[in-house]
Amino acid sequence: MQGCAEVPVSVSWKDCDEKESVIIHKIIAIVLIVLGLTGLALGRLGETVWAPETSRTASVALSDPGAAVVLDPGLLYVGGHEGEATITGASDVSVITAGPEDITAYLGDAKYTRVTGVPDWSTLSTEVVNPEGPATLDSPTASDLWRSVDTQPSPATIDIAAFSQEETRTNPQPYRPILLVTDGASPGAEQVSITWPVDAKNAWVPYAYAAGATLAILGLLLLVVSLGSSRRRESVPASSPALAAPFDASAAPAGASVAPADASVAPVSAPEAPVAASGPGSDPAVPAAAPGSHRAERIAPDPEQPLAPVAESSELPTAEQPTERLARVDEGLDGDAPMDENPAAALENDADRIVEDPSTSAQEDNR
Repeated sequence: MQGCAEVPVSVSWKDCDEKESVIIHKIIAIVLIVLGLTGLALGRLGETVWAPETSRTASVALSDPGAAVVLDPGLLYVGGHEGEATITGASDVSVITAGPEDITAYLGDAKYTRVTGVPDWSTLSTEVVNPEGPATLDSPTASDLWRSVDTQPSPATIDIAAFSQEETRTNPQPYRPILLVTDGASPGAEQVSITWPVDAKNAWVPYAYAAGATLAILGLLLLVVSLGSSRRRESVPASSPALAAPFDASAAPAGASVAPADASVAPVSAPEAPVAASGPGSDPAVPAAAPGSHRAERIAPDPEQPLAPVAESSELPTAEQPTERLARVDEGLDGDAPMDENPAAALENDADRIVEDPSTSAQEDNR
């Protein structure tokens, strides 16, 4: 980025500061937008890739379970009253409900497996009952001890919410066991799994969305304002380098004349004073009065009014020209002619005589 020390002389310090401010604002706006988009992306990843599992499943594989598998009462509700249980068998699976005593009486001394609990959220615990008993059952679905029988092709499913409603409302029998069988000769089930939904979310996801959206909006607003300022500055070009670089008159040395910054502009000269007319009675050392000055108004006669005649009298002293007076003074200095003891007093006396006779002064001026 070009610093203020490297800009041309025609660019003022204020313009340089404004340009740097606009550039800094644009950089900040871009950083805010990037951070905002990053926050939004993190929030989305927290809901998808980094989101915790929305369900948990506990399962067990049964290698030699016997002719039947029994789910203990309340096992389906360990993870909540919603979810699904899936039973996989060698053939169609029958889901039978009945009282605990009825199921125990029907199975007798046959070999079967109980699913007793959930030691962790991925495993079901089991227990084999009568491991030495017979592994077959006669007509397991035809008994009159059962309250409900539901036969489904493998894999069979149990809706936990519907099963809970049936236990408590439709056919009240809370916490009843479930008997799983196939045809009586094959194992009752090969695999049992129970899945419960989990309402788990990353707690920081809402904050990531809020922070990302806020930063992105602020960045966009700042970027729009910066672009608008830059366009306004570009739409008003400087008329000349001299206007773009204001001159500091206080920095000029005392007594120095200040020339305009633009050399093409000619300075305005003051009107020249009129040159005094030269003649035998004029003094070249005395400049003529400029038109409009107080001296010109005082001594210039009115052209329409004739001058009053001057009476010749020996009593009136005649005005002596300054050159004649100086000649006499020079003669006195040379010693050839007498000199007044006080030349300054003599000059004052001459001035007094001229003031006392204004007509004589006017005539001398006209000559």
